[in-house]
Amino acid sequence: MSAAGELRAGWRLAALALLALVVTLLPSVAGAVLAILVAGIGLCAAWRSPRARAALRAQLRSLLVVAAFVLVMVGVFSGIEAALIAAGRILGLLVLAAVVAVSVSQTEMMAVVGRALSPMRGVGVNPDRVALVLSLTITTAPVLLRHARTIREVQRMRGLRPGPRFVLPLLVVALRHADTMADSLTARGL
Repeated sequence: MSAAGELRAGWRLAALALLALVVTLLPSVAGAVLAILVAGIGLCAAWRSPRARAALRAQLRSLLVVAAFVLVMVGVFSGIEAALIAAGRILGLLVLAAVVAVSVSQTEMMAVVGRALSPMRGVGVNPDRVALVLSLTITTAPVLLRHARTIREVQRMRGLRPGPRFVLPLLVVALRHADTMADSLTARGL
C-alpha cells in the first residue's frame, strides 16, 4: 500500500465525515441541498473511471430504492416536506459514501482508520477492531443490496408485486449473513 494512496484515502474519508457532520448541523433544507450537491459533484468525478462507473451503477439503483423507502415512511408519519428533506440528506450522503467506497481500497481505508484512532488506545479503544468493524460495515451494505435485488427479481418472476412481502425474506437473509460473519470472526478469534 502506497503512502499516496493512504493519504488520498484519508482525505476522502475526512471529507465524507465532515460533510456528514455539516449536513446534520445545517438547517434541514440547506443540509439536504448541500448533501445532494456534493454527492452529485463526487459522482461526476468518479464516473470518469470505467471501473468506478460499473460499481456505482450497480449501487445507485439500490440507493434510489432506499431513498424512496425513506421518502414514503417519513412522508406517512411527518409529511411530504420532511420526507423530501430526509430523503435528500440520506441519498446525498449514501451516494457520496458509495463514491468514497468505490474510490478507496478497503486496505487503505482500514489503515487510515487505524492510524487516526491510534491516539485513543490510552482510553481503551482498539483501532484495529474499529477499522475491521468499519470495513465489514462497508462490505456488508453492497452484499445486502445484492440480496435485496435478487429477492425482488425472484418475487417479480413469481408474479408478486413489491410490497411488505419483500421485508421478511430480506430480514432472514440479513440475519443469516450476520450469523455467518459472526462465525467467521469467532473462528479468527475476534
